[in-house]
Amino acid sequence: AILPAPWRIPVTVLNGSDITWTRTLASRIGAMGYTIAHVGRADRFDYQSTNVYYGPGGKAVGLRLARQLRVSAKSAPGLNRNALLVIAGARRAVE
Repeated sequence: AILPAPWRIPVTVLNGSDITWTRTLASRIGAMGYTIAHVGRADRFDYQSTNVYYGPGGKAVGLRLARQLRVSAKSAPGLNRNALLVIAGARRAVE
């Protein structure tokens, strides 16, 4: 299947560990051509790893970004098909 262009995919990046790392990660994602929809706080700050979350039907776009970042991709039922969520965990997980 042909995937949508990165700039057509809004990505929310949430701080789950370190705001400096979160901003760096958001900049990296933006440099890859993705649209950064929002950068903000996660529900907690003890995430041990960085993950890409995708909604129903969005596995292919989620896996593409996860591979580019060298992190895991996981399903999140509340997300739209072509919207992604990245929760930035401990920095050592993706360096």
